[in-house]
Amino acid sequence: MRNTLLVLLILSMTSCAIQKKTVDTMLAAESATAAGDHNKALELWEKKITEDELAGRETTTQAYDKAGHAALAVGDTIKAENHFKLAVYHKTASLKTWLFLSDFYRKADNLSLEVMTLEGLLKNYPEKPETKNAMPLLFELYTQTQQWDKAVETWSHIRPENQDEDVLNNWLIVNKALKNNDVCNETSSLLLTKNPNNTDALDWKAIQLYDLGEKRYQQEMTAYERNKTRKQYATLLKGLEKSTNDFKESLKLFERLYKIKPDKAYALYMGNIYARFGDEKNASKYHKLAN
Repeated sequence: MRNTLLVLLILSMTSCAIQKKTVDTMLAAESATAAGDHNKALELWEKKITEDELAGRETTTQAYDKAGHAALAVGDTIKAENHFKLAVYHKTASLKTWLFLSDFYRKADNLSLEVMTLEGLLKNYPEKPETKNAMPLLFELYTQTQQWDKAVETWSHIRPENQDEDVLNNWLIVNKALKNNDVCNETSSLLLTKNPNNTDALDWKAIQLYDLGEKRYQQEMTAYERNKTRKQYATLLKGLEKSTNDFKESLKLFERLYKIKPDKAYALYMGNIYARFGDEKNASKYHKLAN
């Protein structure tokens, strides 16, 4: 019994000595950091990493994170990344670390790791202003990689003040892919209030109006061919008037688009509209430009 108590006493004293040693290392590292002696700070933080790993404190220590920033301060980005990756793995990475890694991987053109770090930023620090400011970037990356559902989910994290023209352009792309036409109509209108010459918004509205006009034209002509009566003819004229108005509005937008970007597809649309108007001269002109 006496021997057992002696062993326990020795173990307790040893544990206290180890704890004091690691606290002393941490305080010395913090002191070196405050004094601007980053080389010394890095040495001490790495010493504390060793102490913490021996004591099984990998999941609670801030030493990986601190060592990473000390390495950054002395210009060793490779060592910094290695320490930060361990901080991420052990779920002890600070907000500052997540922000650094997302920027680091963006500059390295490593899209998958950039996405991973931005997702980690959102998961670990969802309410931080820095996180909210980074969400348009994550949204852009989801759009680029055609991860439409994730893009929609991320949209809810983008504050209105961060919804600039580029972000709204991406939102239009996402909803076009998902065939959310009502959202596309709203977004294109909003884009045109920000920039009347936004080609993505003009393109959407011009094609929508063209398709609406063509659909009405085909429906009315088909109905009249099936039932050639005076009443149906009167209905045809009213329908064609609406169709013509849609075509006119569409033509105005295509003309604006063609001045900004003389695309053959726009010329083809304009040629088709003039053909519906019975204007063979302009129809021929734009159909030639489309070839």
